[in-house]
Amino acid sequence: MPIISIIVAAAANDVIGYKGKIPWLIKNDLKHFKELTMNKYVIMGRKTFFSLDKKLTERKIIVMSKNENLLIPDCYISHSVQQTFEICKNEKEIFIAGGEKIYTEFIDKTQKIYLTRIHKNFKGDAFMPQINFNEWKLIE
Repeated sequence: MPIISIIVAAAANDVIGYKGKIPWLIKNDLKHFKELTMNKYVIMGRKTFFSLDKKLTERKIIVMSKNENLLIPDCYISHSVQQTFEICKNEKEIFIAGGEKIYTEFIDKTQKIYLTRIHKNFKGDAFMPQINFNEWKLIE
């Protein structure tokens, strides 16, 4: 079983999205995301996948959806957490990349959280699930 890692940028008020987009642009955070996830499995929901401005190259993408007929070229499609784990069972680490529903499904199964905290409140309609930081050890 791989290490399950959440990777997320969240505002001070836990906003992670608004109208299908991230409400900020931080190039260093995007670079950090790319460096961490390169050649790894990146798991995201259908809405998050289709909100991306460009394809995430050199990564193995798993799109989670309830739609049994969904086909996306060059992506794995998963309909459950169990199926997702089956797809990437031989990996060392996998990355959960959102959105809100996907984070919620995986938060209790996660061993690492790569959290970029944006020290500003933003208007939003998608939020990071509450994290009990007393249950986590800060590494850096």
